[in-house]
Amino acid sequence: MTSAKETSRKYWMYTLISLVAFVLLLAFLPEFFWLSLPFLLTFGVKAYGAM
Repeated sequence: MTSAKETSRKYWMYTLISLVAFVLLLAFLPEFFWLSLPFLLTFGVKAYGAM
């Protein structure tokens, strides 16, 4: 159980980092914001435990 909670916490941290990268790319290089989308969405789904 502890391992599952640590794994979920890890994925939430990756999601947060990906969200920051997404916002920064959207603010400064809007033509490249889509590069962070796969990471943001994949880690978000894994953090929710849906995959």
